[in-house]
Amino acid sequence: MNWNTEAEEIMNERFGKDCLLALATQDGGIPWVRTVNAYYWKGSFYIITHGLSRKMDQIRKNPTVALCGEWFTCHGIAEDLGWFGLEKNREMAEKLQVIFASWIHN
Repeated sequence: MNWNTEAEEIMNERFGKDCLLALATQDGGIPWVRTVNAYYWKGSFYIITHGLSRKMDQIRKNPTVALCGEWFTCHGIAEDLGWFGLEKNREMAEKLQVIFASWIHN
């Protein structure tokens, strides 16, 4: 990250909770945008989605994505971290279960 402590504090304040952001992917040169629940932690945004979803298929083909919200836009490289229940995802899964508690078990 190329920003200071104040910028990181602002990111945590604004996005360190369940927030709705627009996620843009592309497929065959066609842009796709959808609203996702996102959470910011340690320089990255995290979302949960079905591994066989269209957005995951698009990300596997081209991991360059963009996010935007009310006052914020960014772009970067998406990474499929695999199944939520994997041991390597335990710390994040525990955190996301609290962050997304209002809907995660539906």
